[in-house]
Amino acid sequence: MLAHKIVVLTDLHFLTQGNTILAMDPAERLSAAIRKINATVPDAAHVIITGDLTHLGEDDAYVRLRAVLRDISAPVTLTVGNHDRREVFLAHFPEVAKDENGFIQSVIDIGGYRLIVLDTLDDSGAGSQAISSGYLCERRLGFLEQALRSADGRPAIIFMHHPPHKVGFVGMDRIRLRNGEAFYELISGFPNVKQIICGHVHRSISGVHNGITFAIFKSTVDQQPFDFSLTDTKLSIKEAGEFGVLLLSEHGVVVQAEDF
Repeated sequence: MLAHKIVVLTDLHFLTQGNTILAMDPAERLSAAIRKINATVPDAAHVIITGDLTHLGEDDAYVRLRAVLRDISAPVTLTVGNHDRREVFLAHFPEVAKDENGFIQSVIDIGGYRLIVLDTLDDSGAGSQAISSGYLCERRLGFLEQALRSADGRPAIIFMHHPPHKVGFVGMDRIRLRNGEAFYELISGFPNVKQIICGHVHRSISGVHNGITFAIFKSTVDQQPFDFSLTDTKLSIKEAGEFGVLLLSEHGVVVQAEDF
């Protein structure tokens, strides 16, 4: 069986026209990524974007994002992160895949694999202000359990914004998925879970946690300083952006990361 290629983008942090991050326009950065993806992975089976689509959840930022995403030649699945506003996002992407409770969650079956996309945005704070850490409520965990139970043994890869465990950066570990223990308890009953893919940290990180491999990709814009002791999660530096490519075959999953 030929490998199916899944492209992963994360932490796009779109802003309104004229606004930048470290003098970088997130729209220009994503356009550069898409040009390289279209040139180097023209046979991508799917593109999955794991949240923080915008920086402030503004209407015009989602309008700009929708325009740039038209340049991707492969099918695209989106979910949200802590910088997004779910109701604003849905106003501009009403056709996006959702679960029965309105969360930005979906299942994609490709090449014998089940890809499960989760919504870890916690907007339980005052008004529409999202909380920086992530959370999977009982309804969202229920969606995950059903997606795994109905996979009929197919190997599963879970895509989510917030890492469900600590990764070594003090500040970012404080705003990881808050109920990661419940997440791992659930998936421990499903040996077909082969990989977890996340964003949020703005660094390239991979490893094994509770016996399950994981990979985290850098942002398309700014990156987390490589300093494990930092507690300020708003600090960022200029580095190359990145996208990931998963190669899915009958033998397993190969994870590639490409700077642009």
